Amino acid sequence: NEVIKPAVNGMLNIMRSCLKAKTVRRVVFTSSAGTVNIQEQARPVYDEECWSDVEFCRTKKMTGWVGGAVPLLIYCTSCYC
Repeated sequence: NEVIKPAVNGMLNIMRSCLKAKTVRRVVFTSSAGTVNIQEQARPVYDEECWSDVEFCRTKKMTGWVGGAVPLLIYCTSCYC
């Protein structure tokens, strides 16, 4: 996707630069509620294990889903950097 790939690659570049610098202790990544609450069924409580279902958003062709998907994919990518 023309929006998702550059965003994920940008975050990977930031994380790699932090590793290379060896002085960065913590990276704080903020996003919107769309990262956790776009699902077929709502949950009563949201925590760090809750993420929007990207495939659900794609199949339903939801408008604006990229706003939630991009932070989710960036976060997942940065966890394994």
